[in-house]
Amino acid sequence: MKDALSTNYKILLVDDDPVNISILEEVLEENYTLKSVATGEQALAVLPAFSPDLILLDIMMPGLNGYEVCQKIRANPLHRHVKIILVSGRGSIEDRLDGYNVGADDYITKPFVEEELDAKVKVFLRLKYTEKIEMVSQRLLNQFSNGSSTPLARILSANDMLQSWAPLTADQMECVRIINNEGEHLLQVVEESRRYCELKRGIKLEKCSEPLKLNLGSLHTIFEKLLNQKSIELDIDVSEEIEVIGDWRLLPTAFQNLVETAIRLTENNAKVCIEADANESVCSITFQAAGNLLGNDDLLQLTNFISAPESHINNALKLANAQSIFELHGSSLIARNVENRGVAFSLSLPVAKSEKEIKVV
Repeated sequence: MKDALSTNYKILLVDDDPVNISILEEVLEENYTLKSVATGEQALAVLPAFSPDLILLDIMMPGLNGYEVCQKIRANPLHRHVKIILVSGRGSIEDRLDGYNVGADDYITKPFVEEELDAKVKVFLRLKYTEKIEMVSQRLLNQFSNGSSTPLARILSANDMLQSWAPLTADQMECVRIINNEGEHLLQVVEESRRYCELKRGIKLEKCSEPLKLNLGSLHTIFEKLLNQKSIELDIDVSEEIEVIGDWRLLPTAFQNLVETAIRLTENNAKVCIEADANESVCSITFQAAGNLLGNDDLLQLTNFISAPESHINNALKLANAQSIFELHGSSLIARNVENRGVAFSLSLPVAKSEKEIKVV
């Protein structure tokens, strides 16, 4: 019976022994599209046209051996993501390590158990499928974030011009207001998406020490409109003496994302608190919302961008970016319910220990 997972998957079999090829074909041909070759050179030659999802690769072959073939595949940008399982009669730990060092995903020894081979193939094809979805999603997200900000900015600019024209009717002003509010919201989503892509690609940190309270002080101005809309007070309880080490190109964005999320989770006429407690090496920072506690499932969804429902997606994206920034600094973002208060977001960052560390680190 054809396996549901295996639909359209292609496997390249590389072995100079026809008996081994026959055994592999017998195990796999019912569920997968197979192509068999006898040498490493032939494997590299058919790779572009066949484009396999997985390669079962013998090691000891005339000409190029399996290690060399694996190295060449990993060096090719077009095929380096293909899954490779080495299949060999040599099963010492040194042989296995040699295989992993040249880029093999797994190693199975001959004679193999058919059920084990079948299970390994399914595992790596499932992983290949997941990685492919992730790559496509990343490409689409890149395209969306890079291609949307300029048109949106032009729409908002044109909308501003409309307001400067002859007096508008109440209905026209309402349309202008809706365009402005929704456009600004969408522009924020685009910017957060772009930042998400940048963080996933990796950023080299440029660390220095800065006063924490001084950098948090601008949050009142940044969120003045939102705070006023909900009649929320932002209380920053942080000592002026605390100096935090980090990349201050990135940390303000992470702090802003946490504050905005805390404000949106806070009930009207309440207070959002930022508290910091430092010892000789670490500063613990908490962003405390005030409102109803979230259920465990809601709390998990809020902090998991990939699985977040539509109702949480904007907050989850902001928290994902904040989490990525803190992870770059060797920290992690913890979300939890605080009884009689609300949802709290906590993290830790290193502090400057001496006058020398207040300068560039």
